Amino acid sequence: MKRLAWLSLVLAAGVTAAGVAGIACASPRDYLGWPHEPAGWTVLNDYDMHDLNDGGWRNVYEFSLSHGYLKLVTDTTAPGSGRAVWQFAYPIGYVGGSAPATEYYDIPGQPPALYVGFWWKPSNPWQGQAGSVNKILFINVGPTRSPVGNLTMQLWGAGSGPFSTRMVGENFEDVAYWENVGSTKPLALGVWHRIEILMNSPVGALQWWVDGVLIGRYTGVPYPMSGFGQLQFSPTWGGNGDTKIENDYFWFDHVRVSRP
Repeated sequence: MKRLAWLSLVLAAGVTAAGVAGIACASPRDYLGWPHEPAGWTVLNDYDMHDLNDGGWRNVYEFSLSHGYLKLVTDTTAPGSGRAVWQFAYPIGYVGGSAPATEYYDIPGQPPALYVGFWWKPSNPWQGQAGSVNKILFINVGPTRSPVGNLTMQLWGAGSGPFSTRMVGENFEDVAYWENVGSTKPLALGVWHRIEILMNSPVGALQWWVDGVLIGRYTGVPYPMSGFGQLQFSPTWGGNGDTKIENDYFWFDHVRVSRP
């Protein structure tokens, strides 16, 4: 576990380190925009989720579309630029260890630093996987389509919770990065949350924000030097063979990706 001193010069200016406990939610349209995206960075992808397999995003499994595991739906509370959102479904009987679908984006140029922002809503109720691992997003490190590992953003918690967030380095390392500045626990279900992640490979830096509040801040992350190759909305439900006893959902609205 790495809990190293933060270097204020690591990432772009304008980043605050307010540690506020008990983040509940972001009300729709309260927090438009991407406040922790570094100024002057080049936007690689800015997509409002108005369709599937569009805007540079592609689906891995045709089965997931034909069987309703991934679909485009309308949400009048969506905080992004439109009302269309991606819905990932976990129906009763769904077995843990996989994602209902995967939408991926190949990051051009494999940049050494990356900003990712997106809106996400877990259903209420949400049945947390028995091992507490409810993955939200994969960030592949290494060459595009040939990663050497990944970072995952996770909803952490079993059963009915309480839930919080964490990030985990996988394969290139096996380290969990826990909330160490602010806290989302208990993270509110059934409402939209704005997630922002900022990574800088050359200096080993990682930060993430939930609803505008800095939640985690680390240095010394041993990223591979080959940069960031792919993003995946592939919300894998644990890996312990647990089974859904209720119909649960993750929704995603508007994603933004930029680099230095």
